[in-house]
Amino acid sequence: MANFPPQSPSMKKDELNPSVCASSTDSTRMMYAKRLVIELINPDLRDNALNVLSKDEI
Repeated sequence: MANFPPQSPSMKKDELNPSVCASSTDSTRMMYAKRLVIELINPDLRDNALNVLSKDEI
């Protein structure tokens, strides 16, 4: 049985991406971006985090 990493904001981009919510604040967007940068440390989450960070959607 495989152990999968917990889902991250980059994996649930549509649900948690502040750019999807019209009422998002700059602080919420900053927290989201910080979380994605932290995910760069985890090899299992790195590809998704890089993909989201490379787009201008944050």
